[in-house]
Amino acid sequence: MIAEAVVKQELDVSRSIPPSAKTVYNLIKNQGPITAKDIQNGCKLAPRTVRYALKILLDAHLIQRLPNLQDMRQNIYRTIN
Repeated sequence: MIAEAVVKQELDVSRSIPPSAKTVYNLIKNQGPITAKDIQNGCKLAPRTVRYALKILLDAHLIQRLPNLQDMRQNIYRTIN
């Protein structure tokens, strides 16, 4: 039942987010926990575009930002299960 609600939420939000945010979300979903730098390299998007996409996804509660314990200057992004 919870999984159905998450899928419904993803479908509702996916209609309202830009294509760049969808690309970033799919990369995070497929790659697992990933840094913004790795997202830039994987999507071939500009850093500003990636930051904007991450902000949209964070505001929509589709991803989480976690501290990177190996390098505290970076954050790790992952999907919310």
